[in-house]
Amino acid sequence: MSKQRSGFTLVELLAVIVILAVIALIATPAVLNIIEDSKQSAAEASARNIASSAKAYYMQNLMYNITTGTVDLSKNIFPYDGDKASKGYLSYDANGNAYGKMYVNNYCIEIKSDGTIISTKTNESDCDTTKESNVTSNGTVVYYNPVTNTKCTSDEANNNTSLNSGCMKWYVFLDTEESTKYKILLNHNTSNDLVAWNANKILSAGPVTATAKLNTDTKDWNTSIKSSIRLITASEVASITSSTNWTNKSSAIQIYDANNISYAWLFDNVKDYYGYWTSTSVLDSDSDYTGSAWGVYVNDSKGYLTGADTIDETRIYGVRPVIEVDKSILK
Repeated sequence: MSKQRSGFTLVELLAVIVILAVIALIATPAVLNIIEDSKQSAAEASARNIASSAKAYYMQNLMYNITTGTVDLSKNIFPYDGDKASKGYLSYDANGNAYGKMYVNNYCIEIKSDGTIISTKTNESDCDTTKESNVTSNGTVVYYNPVTNTKCTSDEANNNTSLNSGCMKWYVFLDTEESTKYKILLNHNTSNDLVAWNANKILSAGPVTATAKLNTDTKDWNTSIKSSIRLITASEVASITSSTNWTNKSSAIQIYDANNISYAWLFDNVKDYYGYWTSTSVLDSDSDYTGSAWGVYVNDSKGYLTGADTIDETRIYGVRPVIEVDKSILK
C-alpha cells in the first residue's frame, strides 16, 4: 500500500511564489495606473466644477450689470464642489465661458472655454499659473477724435469744457481680456449747459434733460460708434471706485483728496470732486438711461464760480459721454 502525500514540495511552493510574483509584477502597474487615472479624472472633474461655478458667478454679476474680470482662484471668490484649487486664474470669453489654468490635487490643469482640459501631474511649484495680462488699467489715457474715428495725440487734444468734436482726451475703464473694444470716458463735459437731474428742481425755462443733451452733443460723431454712445452706469462707477454700496438709488459720489486716489481721473475737471448723480433723480423722459449716472456736480461752497458762471447746487453741469472704440484703432 502506497504512502499518501500530505503537502506541497519545496519546488511546488517555489513555483507558486514565482507565479504570484509574476502576476503581481504585471498587475501592480495596471492597478496603480487605474488609481492614478481616477485621481486625474477627479482633479479634472473638480476643474470643470470650478469653471462651471465661475460661469454662474459671471452670469450673476451680469444680472446686476457688474463687469467680471479675471478671477484669482486662490482667493475663493465663489463656492464650488470638489477639490479646491490652491492657485490659478480664470478669465471669460464673450459668452461668459471660463478658461484658464489652475493647480488641483497634484495636477496642473489648463481648461479652455470650450471645456477642453489638459492636465499634468507635477509639483505645485512647477505649475506656472502666472497670467500675462493684456488688460488696460482703469484710467489709462487715450487721445481720440470721435468725429473722424481716429487716434490722435496729446499735442492735438483740446479738453475744454463744452468741446464735443476734434481730438479729445479719454480714459479707458473696466477693460477685459476678451473685449475687442475699449470703453472710454471723456475727460470733460461736452457742454456748459445745466442738465436736469431732479424734476422737482426744474423751472419752466430750466435746463435740458441728460438724454436730450447727450444726443445733441454727439450728433456729429462717427457712425461706427453711434450705437455705443451712452452715459456711464452707476454699477460701473461703483466697480471703478470699489464703492459697492453705491447704486442707481444713491445720490452722488464725492472724493475729498483726489490726488491720493487711484480713480481721481474719473472726476477730472470737477470742482470739489463731486459728481455722477444717478438716474433715479431724473425726468421720466430720461427713462432710457435708467441705472446710469452722468454729468459732474459742482459744489460752489468754496467760491470757485462767480457771476454768470455760478451754478445752482441742485443742478448738473453738462454730460460726460462714454463710447466703445475698437482696440485696433487706439493701440
